[in-house]
Amino acid sequence: VGQLDPQFAGKVPVTIERYWSKVGSDTGMTMFPVPVDMPSVPAIAPSLYSEAPQAAVIIDNLNMLDAAVADIIAYPNLENRDELLEAAADEFTKDDSNVSDEMTYLLSALRGGIFNQGGPAIGDLGRSERNRSREAMDMIHTMIMSGPQ
Repeated sequence: VGQLDPQFAGKVPVTIERYWSKVGSDTGMTMFPVPVDMPSVPAIAPSLYSEAPQAAVIIDNLNMLDAAVADIIAYPNLENRDELLEAAADEFTKDDSNVSDEMTYLLSALRGGIFNQGGPAIGDLGRSERNRSREAMDMIHTMIMSGPQ
């Protein structure tokens, strides 16, 4: 991988180590916590959210739909599985209900912090970023967002 993209040179062993740390040991202990909240784009990929907030919303909605569909498929002995799958698809494709404004979405996506969403994907995060400003985290935020028109 590092031969194709130098930024990944030597990172495969670190990635494998982190994977097995998340899986845990025989005792169930892990070095990195498994997610207790569904990972959201603003928390795990803030640059993507800054560049394309609507794409972030779409990705998060697809992840939630995927989880809902997986739950319906995995639940044993459902008589009306087809109806439930159809209802889930209908719910996630409506554009007139369960629509949040941008700030409500952002607060919901960030509320638990990245540690509850499984921790940082790459690199180390020495302490929780919850309730810290981008400036305090030495993050450059270049997107200027306008309010509702």
